[in-house]
Amino acid sequence: MLHNIGQLFFMEGELALSPWLSRTVHCVAPEESIGEVAQKMRDRSIGAIMVTEGDRVVGIFTERDLLMRVVGAGLNPLEEKVCDHMTKDIIVLDESDSLDDAFMLMLRRNIRHVPIVSSGRLVGLLSVRDMMRHRYNLMEQSLVESRRELAELKNLLQADGSTRLRELLEQNEKLKKLALTDELTGLYNHRYFQERLEEEIIRARRYHYPLSLIFIDVDHFKKYNDRNGHIEGDQVLKTIGRILHTFSMEIHISAKLRKSDIVARYGGEEFVVLLPYTDGKRGALVAERLRRTIEEHPFKYEEHQPGGSLTISLGLAAFPEHASSREELVRLADEALYQAKNGGKNRVCVYKKDSAVR
Repeated sequence: MLHNIGQLFFMEGELALSPWLSRTVHCVAPEESIGEVAQKMRDRSIGAIMVTEGDRVVGIFTERDLLMRVVGAGLNPLEEKVCDHMTKDIIVLDESDSLDDAFMLMLRRNIRHVPIVSSGRLVGLLSVRDMMRHRYNLMEQSLVESRRELAELKNLLQADGSTRLRELLEQNEKLKKLALTDELTGLYNHRYFQERLEEEIIRARRYHYPLSLIFIDVDHFKKYNDRNGHIEGDQVLKTIGRILHTFSMEIHISAKLRKSDIVARYGGEEFVVLLPYTDGKRGALVAERLRRTIEEHPFKYEEHQPGGSLTISLGLAAFPEHASSREELVRLADEALYQAKNGGKNRVCVYKKDSAVR
């Protein structure tokens, strides 16, 4: 746990800090000599190192501290202790804070490194260099996209009338699809899911048929990301999205029903499956088959996950069996998911009123 390490700043923003942290944080004791610490920083090619006493962070020592407070003052690094020259008044941010707010704060305070905590524990170090690299990547990506759009527009203007009209229609269809789908997984996005859920609730109420909603969360996904990196984590989400889509098609074909079920990425590592004409009992069977399919799929690096495999937890609620409105159906399915997560993960839980978790 961290104690007495300066003021904590909690801010909201669109882009969290998590993807841009250096997860490997090096620590030294306050009594170590600056010469030894400087050698460690050089060997590890790092610009800052945390100073700790047990589980308590008491300061941070940076390249700037070394140059300005030791070398610039004409002191012998081998004879000076870290505790006498480190920065003690530390600004700390939470892992869920906004990257933009962190960037502005560090510029305003003229600091280059900020420790990051999660639930009170030190989880990483954020540096100006990391954020500048992120900004550069965004600008480069925007430039590439602009060049591509200009090239397409140029070709479109040079085409004849019929070709131009056809390509405009095709572009319009692509834009419509982008507005409905999640870029990473290709599934429907959260916005489209909410629209369709409202439509299906109205239809189910009018024609008196049931529907089930399944909430899905990838178990220990943060552990997977921290160990293997966000690129591999994105690959897991893509694979699960593909499995969900294929699974949905198989259910629809085998049941000889119209394709009315909706599979969407709800956000982060959460997915949803909406099953019209399906009561809670049948929905639970579908959820269990899906849970088993994911558990048996050979994901890369899954042997390092708790239990030796990558799994999902699923929560289910049904209309009108459990809920009488769209909002209530979402809330109860979410509660069932929390029940599955709190019950040990890698399981299916159907909502029960006497087992609500909130």
